[in-house]
Amino acid sequence: MEIIERKQISLPEVLEILGSIENRTQLQEKCYELATKFSKVDAETAKKVIEELKNLDMLKLTDDLIIQIVNIYPRDEEDLDAVLKGSKIPFKPEEKKAILNILKKYLS
Repeated sequence: MEIIERKQISLPEVLEILGSIENRTQLQEKCYELATKFSKVDAETAKKVIEELKNLDMLKLTDDLIIQIVNIYPRDEEDLDAVLKGSKIPFKPEEKKAILNILKKYLS
């Protein structure tokens, strides 16, 4: 297997990629099981959420932080605060509200 590109992806995207492999290795199978267990949304939804979060145009909302938000998928401000602690720059209440509104939009 050749590495073509390195980038962080969300758990739902991992699930989508590994789901397309017919004969998974033992490691791939374990990763598939864990991604299945912990994914909160499907890959298509995750991609939409990632795109919308990027479109918020907040410099402090890094790609790494966006992936963590999608992986954990916080449902309230308290849970979002726990994820955002990874950022060195504090988020304003209206910024957190904008993030949560996007997440809530895609919950079924």
